[in-house]
Amino acid sequence: METDNKISVILPVYNSEEFISESISSILNQTYKNFELIIIDDGSTDNSRAICENYSKSDKRIKLIKNHHCGLTVSLNYGLEIARGKFIARQDADDISLPNRFEKQVEWFLRDKKRVLCGTNCKILTENNEYKTNRSLKFSNDRIKRKLEYSNCFVHSSTMYLRDCVQKLGLYDDNLKYAQDYDLWWKLTTLGEVGNLSEKLLIIRNREDSISIKNKN
Repeated sequence: METDNKISVILPVYNSEEFISESISSILNQTYKNFELIIIDDGSTDNSRAICENYSKSDKRIKLIKNHHCGLTVSLNYGLEIARGKFIARQDADDISLPNRFEKQVEWFLRDKKRVLCGTNCKILTENNEYKTNRSLKFSNDRIKRKLEYSNCFVHSSTMYLRDCVQKLGLYDDNLKYAQDYDLWWKLTTLGEVGNLSEKLLIIRNREDSISIKNKN
């Protein structure tokens, strides 16, 4: 039953006023409705917090958490601590989930109880508003495990994973300022099956000032 498969969406926000409305709306407009949206404003100094407050007043599924600027890993772990869903879905404040993303990912999990982590393919939108292909993804459990030995092959903002499994692993490693997602994916492969959906269910913005671009190495 759908009531048994609630999703907790964790959406950290920091100075994202240009894109946050579109990002939140893409979550609220999902075909899969059984979710809570945990927005963690990490001390924004622009208009992001006010925008998030307006959304939280109009939709009871939204929990808005207001933090001092603690960084991404701390924000993610705080969201995990208060989450109540069976599944955790991630999204970044400048990305857009296509309407059937959550529905497709939950369907993937329900086909096999051994599954613990699901990402999706995505459309990568450049700063010139052009799309480019993501060539780093692998889709099957075996190929992903081989790739994770030397490189990440999940789009963090596209992932959905089991809350119980991540809690068992101790959440994201707060000793890691960067690549906390890569570390977690590798650990999750020890608990069960992982996969990426080939369908492009997320639009990510490829901005030169993003954390992943600036700290790629």
